[in-house]
Amino acid sequence: MSSLEKAPDGTVLFLPGRLDRDPTVFRGMTSDELFLVGGTGAAMGLPLGLFLMALTGETTALLASILLIGPGIAIVFGGGMIRRLKRGKPNTWIYRVVQYQMAKKGFPMGQGAELILRSGPWSIRRDEKHIQRKSNNSSLER
Repeated sequence: MSSLEKAPDGTVLFLPGRLDRDPTVFRGMTSDELFLVGGTGAAMGLPLGLFLMALTGETTALLASILLIGPGIAIVFGGGMIRRLKRGKPNTWIYRVVQYQMAKKGFPMGQGAELILRSGPWSIRRDEKHIQRKSNNSSLER
C-alpha cells in the first residue's frame, strides 16, 4: 500500500514544494539561467570576434567560432559563480536582482509594474506629537 495520503477522489493531498522548482540542468543552473549566461557569453564574444576578424582579415568563420567559444567559457565559469551566488537564496532571487538592476538603470520590467526604488528613512508617524494628537482626539470623541 502507498504511504501517500489520498483524498476520496484519489488526488494526493501532500506534494512537496520542490516539485514546483525548475530542474537543475547543468552546473547548478536551471535552463533559464543557462540561456542567460550563454547569451551573456555570446554578447561578450561578439566584440572580440569582430575585433579579431578585423585584425586578422579572416572571414566570418572566425566570428562564428568566437561566438561559439564565448558562451562555452561563460557557462563553465559562470555556472560556478551563479551556484555560489544562489546558495541559500529563494528560487527567484537571480531574476529579482536582474529586474532591480534594470529598473535602477531606467528599464522597467514585468507587467507594467514598477519596483519601489526609493532609498532612505521611512516614517511610521509615531512621533510624540502624532501620538498625543491622536490620544486627544480619541478622548474628545468619548
